[in-house]
Amino acid sequence: MAENIVVYDRGFLGGNIPQTVIEKNQLNIDKVISNIKLNKKGSSIQKSSVYNQEVMDLLQVYESNTKLSGDIGFICDLAECALRAFDSKLMNSWLGLQIKNSDISDMHIRFIEDTFVFINGGTRSINIMSWARMLDGTHSESDKVTKKLDLVKMLGCSTFNQLTPRSVKTSDVIFDWLGQPNGVEDLIYSLKVIFGKV
Repeated sequence: MAENIVVYDRGFLGGNIPQTVIEKNQLNIDKVISNIKLNKKGSSIQKSSVYNQEVMDLLQVYESNTKLSGDIGFICDLAECALRAFDSKLMNSWLGLQIKNSDISDMHIRFIEDTFVFINGGTRSINIMSWARMLDGTHSESDKVTKKLDLVKMLGCSTFNQLTPRSVKTSDVIFDWLGQPNGVEDLIYSLKVIFGKV
């Protein structure tokens, strides 16, 4: 995992790797003054955008030709992109970051759980295309976490101490992900949700 951790646009934590873009938005002073006059609170303040450019580029290629889901070259590029994006040899390292994430909401946890249900051969409770809209990078204080990530359940072990390096290797998780029906599409859009630009 990279030494510098950043909060991506939709609130997930990840490494500040070379593919990470941090766009600093300029504050529009005229809009601030106008909002003060109209007694609007905070609507003019924009946060910086943090996203993985490689994920966005690969998504653009995929969306221009969805037949690439059967192209071995594209699938290899996607797998390599995912490995770089998660920035960890062990998936439990990335999941551990999310547990420590003060910006995470119940919706984030539901997305992660839904993703692991899919990776393990189940069906998503919510379509992957809907998750991007639901996790648009904004949530209120009332969305704070009320449930914990169950790493043991997601990683398919009876206790956390029984985890073996093979059972949680990021490469194994990605391989299993791609092996599911519609796995290519699910992985590319999941990367968008986690590391993409809002």
